[in-house]
Formats: sequence, C-alpha cells, structure tokens
Amino acid sequence: MNTLSLWILKVLLSIAPVQENSQEKTIDMKKRYESISLDMAEAISETKPLFKEKNSEFKTAALLTTIAFYESGFRKDIDSGVVRGDHGNSWCLMQVNVYNNHVRVGTKEIKSWTGQDLVLNRKKCFIAAIESIRESMSFCSKLNAPSYISGYATGKCIKNEKNSVYRWNYANHLINKYPVLIEEK
Repeated sequence: MNTLSLWILKVLLSIAPVQENSQEKTIDMKKRYESISLDMAEAISETKPLFKEKNSEFKTAALLTTIAFYESGFRKDIDSGVVRGDHGNSWCLMQVNVYNNHVRVGTKEIKSWTGQDLVLNRKKCFIAAIESIRESMSFCSKLNAPSYISGYATGKCIKNEKNSVYRWNYANHLINKYPVLIEEK
C-alpha cells in the first residue's frame, strides 16, 4: 500500500469501523476496506486532479471517502450492486447515477461503462464519481465552495444545499484531523 491508500484506509476505519454484521465477518470487511482503499488511490492517481493546491490527491480522497460514507456507508450489499439507490439508477459505493444504463460524464470510454461495470470494477466506480464531481464543480463554480458538489448530490446547482455543504466541510475536517501521513511532493 502506498501513502495515499494507507491514509484512505486510516480514515475509512475511523469513520466506518470494522464490525461483524449480517453481511460479512470482521476479517472479510477489513480485507474489503483494504481493497477499497487501494482502488480509490489508484483511481485518484489515474485521473486529473480535482484540486490545484498541494496534496490535491489527499483532498480528493477525503471528498470521495466522505461522499461514499454518506451515500453507501461502505456497505457490502451496495458495493456489490445488490442494493442501488434512485430507483435502481445509482450504483456502487459512490452511488453514481447512470442514465440509459451508462455513465453520462467523462471520456468516451467512461461513458461506455454501465452500472454493472461500476460494481464489478470498483476503480471504475471511483473514476466515474471523480468525473461526476468534476462536472458538478465546474457547473456550480459560481457558487461558494461547499456548494460546488450540489450538482453531484442533487443534480442541480443549489447554493448552500445542506448535504453538499456538510460533505464538503466534513472532507476538510478529515484533512485537518488526519494530516500525519500527508507529505509534500
């Protein structure tokens, strides 16, 4: 695991502690969390940064982790695609909303991905989410920073939309709470 994936795992374990439940055993959940951390780190490293300042990959990771936590709680049944939101249109941990069963943003390749692709390859889930967040940040750029992701959360740019503001601020809280592993490049 690299520094970014270790940081993601530390945050993930903090906000959604491993505990046995009806869906999976503790050891299986920890392994899945490690896999989630690696997949998220790889997706971030393979995409254009969402932020321009230093340590943008950690800020992206904090935002993705926060959104995934509130969208899916990192639940196994959502991770596997058994449970989906928005009348079956939102897939994977990031609850990426697909239209006509395909991702609607990003490159031609990304737009060819189906909801099933997003749960079969978690890295695709995170890449599609990053592109959806990027689109939201672009379309909602005239609003205040916490509202930048309201397009992702609601499909519309809404100033001070409560879920977007909370998620944006919580991601910043995670960066401040877990600065230990963040290094200058």
